[in-house]
Amino acid sequence: SVTVSFIISDYGSGIDTTSLAIETSSGNYNISSPAVTFTDSILSFDSQVADLYWSIGDTATFCARTEDLVLSSQCGPNYSDTVCTRVIFDLSPPVVEPITPEAESYTSCSEQEIVAMVWDPYGVNIDSLRLVYQATSYTLSSPELDYSDSLLYFTPPDAFSDGDTVELTIYGADAAGNSLADGYTYSFFVDQSPPEITGNSPPENSTVGTGDTLVFTLTDDGSGINW
Repeated sequence: SVTVSFIISDYGSGIDTTSLAIETSSGNYNISSPAVTFTDSILSFDSQVADLYWSIGDTATFCARTEDLVLSSQCGPNYSDTVCTRVIFDLSPPVVEPITPEAESYTSCSEQEIVAMVWDPYGVNIDSLRLVYQATSYTLSSPELDYSDSLLYFTPPDAFSDGDTVELTIYGADAAGNSLADGYTYSFFVDQSPPEITGNSPPENSTVGTGDTLVFTLTDDGSGINW
């Protein structure tokens, strides 16, 4: 739902409040409608009271009009222009997509710049951007965090170690105030150990014959073996 307001004033005879009306693509509403109010020169329309609802990405146009109190016998009234405003309904928060490293992926880098896309079709409120890493919150005023062309860049303050699980949570809101209230959390893993080759069969210095099979056991406890 949305409340749309217009400032309406007249410095002559005054406004004929009975003429106040809001026009929408779904119908017209005059001052007698409970969805229309006029207080202190502000004409407001409450779409929820009018039982009007929209979905993400919908657009709606709202127009206001009125007239003054000059009598018809005195060449009145004077009619206002019809003033309109167009509203785009943005009801969802920004989208977050890990770029590098990807979520649930592996890196062998000790010093790894982290990049995630934070995007919204109607704009991201950059002042709302925040990243939490190891219980520390970073904003764009932090030297470790930067945002450019819908990409959020984070440089961790310390190097990664083998076996680390790196977890990050990104918070933000769009220009309409829709926020990632619980944040977007994802993880990736650090694997700096090569695969191990163990359990060769037959054992070293064994004598083998034609048709015997040599067996080696390969294991990797991190990202797995690239077969």
